[in-house]
Amino acid sequence: MVLRTPCHSSYVPDNDTHKQIGLYLFQILGGCHNDLAVHLPSVMPLWGKMRIIGGGDSIRTKYALRGMSNAKYLSYSDAGELRTINAIGYGQLDKILICELGEHKVYRFLHNTTLILALITPCNTDRTDASISLVGYKEFVSPIVTDVQNIKAVVGQVQT
Repeated sequence: MVLRTPCHSSYVPDNDTHKQIGLYLFQILGGCHNDLAVHLPSVMPLWGKMRIIGGGDSIRTKYALRGMSNAKYLSYSDAGELRTINAIGYGQLDKILICELGEHKVYRFLHNTTLILALITPCNTDRTDASISLVGYKEFVSPIVTDVQNIKAVVGQVQT
């Protein structure tokens, strides 16, 4: 992925975004998602666009304002049995955030790493895969956070 302007280097995410990042880290690390969210940095640079390397798509966020891209992504979720489930989803890319994790022990093997995260508002598609059958949606569901590497393609753009 290549991040592209605009960039707000001193962006302060709201409490809901911090909680969603904590939940994402909980799915990867286990532990307590509230502990993970508490230790997140208060400032995370916010980027407006990204390009998938190798001739891939250019995707804009809501933050970039000129248009919004609907993205195809892979979602990883905890099924309650400490196993990961891969699911294809479609949603609106809201934000791209740079999250620099510190040395705190709650981050386990991710301590002192930088994560590039996507805040996505998923479309309610009943987890249908567009490569298998036609997918449509009428509503969005609650936003999620995932690694930007899970974004696979632009599947449509909305001009605003």
